[in-house]
Amino acid sequence: MKLIRKKGIRMLLVVPILFSSACIREGDPTHYHYTIENQSGVPVELKVYSMEKDGAKNNVHYISLAPNEQITKNYKDYPSYSGYNFAEFFRTKEGAPNVVEVIYENKKKTVFVQLQFNGIIENNCTNVFGEIVDCEERNLLDTFNYRNVEEHYKITKADYEAATDCDGDCH
Repeated sequence: MKLIRKKGIRMLLVVPILFSSACIREGDPTHYHYTIENQSGVPVELKVYSMEKDGAKNNVHYISLAPNEQITKNYKDYPSYSGYNFAEFFRTKEGAPNVVEVIYENKKKTVFVQLQFNGIIENNCTNVFGEIVDCEERNLLDTFNYRNVEEHYKITKADYEAATDCDGDCH
């Protein structure tokens, strides 16, 4: 009889724990919707890669965008949430890149290195190599500016005009 009472008491202790843990809600997923659109008026190639501090480029791949073409990705983030940004947008099985070159018709290019905002007091950013740099408003790898659940990055004619001339050899 004592054995049954002990088991009964244990069950009375265990059952509420099981029910309460089953009722704990882990949280709903966050749905991210990211788009990159080419409105520059010229064909664009995105050269995406990870660069080492010594300049070595790893996992280089290209994404072509014709004028007015766009690419969109959706991502569902579950608890414990990790967030999403354009570095994650470009992630491959080898990992997330830290550099994106926007190459316009193989004539001009803009190079974006992943940035992190240092704060209002400092009012600057740190790139992935630990260098303190000015923050760039149009840098799509700026993890402070581009981290919302919905982002639509437009490559514009003004971006093309501001790009660095590379005399037809931008690769």
